[in-house]
Amino acid sequence: MIIIKYAIFLLTSGLSATTSNPSCNLENDYKGQCQDIRTCPYQVGRLRVGAPVKKCDDSASDVCCPIQKSKSEEKCEEWRQMLYTPSSYDQPKHERVVCASESAIRWTLSGTTAYPFEFPHVVALGYGTNLTTLKLACGATLISEKYLLTAAHCVMHRLGKPSYAILGDGTLDPRVAPGNPYQKLVFIEEHVVHPKYIPPFIYHDIALLRLSASLDLNRYVLPACISTPLKAPRRNSNVEACGWGIRDDETTPTNNNIMQLQVANISTIGQGTCNKIYEDKPDKNANNMDGLLKSQFCATGENEDICRSDSGGGVFLREEQCLFHIVGITSLGSTKCGLASPTIYTNVASYQDWIESIVWEAGEEPR
Repeated sequence: MIIIKYAIFLLTSGLSATTSNPSCNLENDYKGQCQDIRTCPYQVGRLRVGAPVKKCDDSASDVCCPIQKSKSEEKCEEWRQMLYTPSSYDQPKHERVVCASESAIRWTLSGTTAYPFEFPHVVALGYGTNLTTLKLACGATLISEKYLLTAAHCVMHRLGKPSYAILGDGTLDPRVAPGNPYQKLVFIEEHVVHPKYIPPFIYHDIALLRLSASLDLNRYVLPACISTPLKAPRRNSNVEACGWGIRDDETTPTNNNIMQLQVANISTIGQGTCNKIYEDKPDKNANNMDGLLKSQFCATGENEDICRSDSGGGVFLREEQCLFHIVGITSLGSTKCGLASPTIYTNVASYQDWIESIVWEAGEEPR
C-alpha cells in the first residue's frame, strides 16, 4: 500500500514523464535513462525494499532506470558460467554441480543433512585464536573471492570478533580434513559493520568480513549472488535457510561431535503479521522497537526454523545449476529454534549499493 501511494504521488505531482528518455547517472555511477517509474521495475523494487530511488531532474514521475548491469549482476553471471562451463575455469566436465531435488522438504531443526557441496557459499565463523578450541557461534556467506556477508551482531559478539572462516565443506569441523583440498580455514583480517547498526537493536544488522587471502573458486567454493530488488522475497515466498542447527552458541566440534550442514525450506510472512507476533513478546520487541523496516523481512517454517547460532547465515533463492542468490541474513530468532516466533532477517537487496561500495567499490547506502 505504501509503494502504491508513493508511486501515485510521484505520478500526480504536476510534471509529466519525458518522452525522449534522456540519459542519467545513478549514484553508484551506473548508466541509466529517465523514464516513468511505472516502466522501471528495478526502481519500484528499490521502493519496496527501502533503498534510495534516483529521480530525474525537473520531473516528479521520472526516475533514473539502469541500462547496464550492476557489478553484483555481472559477478553473478560469472558464477553462473563457472557452473555451466566448468572446463573454461579449469574444472573437469564431470565436476559440474549436482543439486538436490527442488521438491525435497528438509528442515534445519529436524536434522536433514544437505548434500555434499550443495551450498558451496556457506561459511562457519570461528571465534578465538586457538585453532583446536575455536568457538563456532555464527554463520556467513561467501559473496566474492575475498568477502563474506554476515550479521553485524556476529561481529559485536560477546565472544569478540570472528577470527576464522571455515568453508568448502558441509562438515563443521575447524580442522582441515586430510585429503580434502577444498576445505578452507581462512583468517579474517577486517570486519566492516554497517554504520547505522546500533546494538542491541537489529536494524541494519549486516556486516562484511574481508579474508586475508583471495580464494580460488571452483564448484566446492563458489560465492552466492547478491540479491537485487527484483530478487527480494515478497510475502509467501519460498526460500531456503542453511545452518548447522547448533543449540549452544559456544559449541566446539570434537571427534565425536562433527556437525553436518542442514537446510530448511521456509516461507516469508507479512510484516504486519510478524509485527503483531513480536508486539506480544516484550523481550523480543526491545530489539526492534519501531517494528520491521522495509530492510527486513520475516519467515518461518511449519514448526521448524533456524536455531540461534545460525545467526549471520544466509537465506537463499535457488536457481538452476546450484546458483543461489542470498536474499536474507539471519538476524533475530527464537532461542527455541523456531518453535516460538518467526525469524527476522536482514533484507540483502536493501544494501546492494553499500555492499558493492566496499566489495567492488561503487555504491550508496540504503535509507
